[in-house]
Amino acid sequence: MGRGPAPALIHHFLAGLFVLALLSPLLLLLFFVGPWAWPQPSEWLEVLAFTFLQALLSALLSLTLGLLAGVGLLRWGSKPSSSWLDFFVLWPNLVPVLLVILASMNLVTAWMTFPFGLWAIVGLHTLLNMGLVAVALSRLIPERLGGLAELAYVEGCSALRFWWVSLWPLMRRDLALLFVLVFSFCFSSFAIPLVVGGVAGTTIEVLIFQKLRSVRTWGEALPLALLQMGVIFALAFLLLRSGPGSFKQTSSWTEPLGRWLSPPGLWLLGLVPTGIVLSGLLTGLPQGLQQWKATPEIQSLLLPLMGGSLLVGGSVALLVYLSLMALAYLWPHALLQKFLRGYSAPSTAVTGFGFLIWGSLSEVMVFSKMALGLTLIYFPSLYRWMGESTLNPLYGQWQVAHLMGASSGLIFRRVVWPQVAPQFALISGLAAFWAIGDFAFSSIVAPRDLTLAMLVHSLMGAYRLELATLLVWPLLLMGLPFLLWYQLQKSHSYVRR
Repeated sequence: MGRGPAPALIHHFLAGLFVLALLSPLLLLLFFVGPWAWPQPSEWLEVLAFTFLQALLSALLSLTLGLLAGVGLLRWGSKPSSSWLDFFVLWPNLVPVLLVILASMNLVTAWMTFPFGLWAIVGLHTLLNMGLVAVALSRLIPERLGGLAELAYVEGCSALRFWWVSLWPLMRRDLALLFVLVFSFCFSSFAIPLVVGGVAGTTIEVLIFQKLRSVRTWGEALPLALLQMGVIFALAFLLLRSGPGSFKQTSSWTEPLGRWLSPPGLWLLGLVPTGIVLSGLLTGLPQGLQQWKATPEIQSLLLPLMGGSLLVGGSVALLVYLSLMALAYLWPHALLQKFLRGYSAPSTAVTGFGFLIWGSLSEVMVFSKMALGLTLIYFPSLYRWMGESTLNPLYGQWQVAHLMGASSGLIFRRVVWPQVAPQFALISGLAAFWAIGDFAFSSIVAPRDLTLAMLVHSLMGAYRLELATLLVWPLLLMGLPFLLWYQLQKSHSYVRR
């Protein structure tokens, strides 16, 4: 059902403003940068091939290991402890990427020289994403294969044959969606290739960063940024047009089915990335404490930098929450939804330099740039990951209210907002957690270390890994209040009802 002419025009106008806000970093560079110019083919074609290769290997490895771990999680079914298990499996994907990089470097350098390059990038991307794939599949498999699994179990089919016959035919679209999701994360990744890529591990994102560091090559960065965004948008667009989605079964998933289809102990595979990250964050803590005591200049910086981290995290949480609410007010808007499904935020480097050349370098302005830029970077992927699935189940309720003559504002206040507020609080809290641990974007727009994560990155660059490891623990503690905001919103929503 469509809206009236005037409200529809207003919604289209607001949706256009929303899209312009998301594209603003790219528009800033288009306004300030001179003529475009493609880099030499010998320079960017090799980098593009390497970017495809690392993203392909990362996505395939994450999907393979995540599928095995997801099958293992089926054994837990709907037990009360399964939600905690899912949380620990997802944990490396939830914490700031800085922690995963530092923990991995700690563990590896304790035994050997760190192998900078392709496999370092692929390994870290896999640590980040296999848990996401595992939890997603452990929830999708019962929906897609529940009824068929019951029939196969009763008929005496072996578990191996069931997986062989049913997994790809009935879940290929879900697997393809997860592959594209992980591929897009890895293709546009910046922090990991920047830190562990080494000389031979330059990706498109890192090449864009290198081009933007020199005023003379700014014009060469924009075509590369558009190429990167175009690749991800094309993948998402082709996938959305590839056919109808998988069907859902209405049958319940029972414990015998989980035990039958899930080999004993396979669920432990999902906890391996968390074990690696936690082990790495505990490595070298005694040495880090000794270095802390011997560096009073670092001690004097701790509280001001923690304050800067909390300021950035709180600002990002607020901006993401308001953006989600604005989107919920405009929802359902078909064109805007299609745009957000395929839209990939301008690269971290492009966003950083877009904000760097705009405005002054005063501390207030720099913190404002950090908050706005990180919001624009995180919002599209968070919406695709968690936001859209929060709004879509409400479409039937929206239709009923709309047919009964309710205005968009009334539907938003009485139907949409009360049901999405807790989940939107979780999404914005997660964005704040990531913002507290950001160093890549912040290092571009800030003239000096203004947050604790930037100091940790500086210490890593100086190979003071033990002291850096000690200082990441306050980052974890600072992120807890933002994640607890979700519980407060959830409790408040029950009171409203």
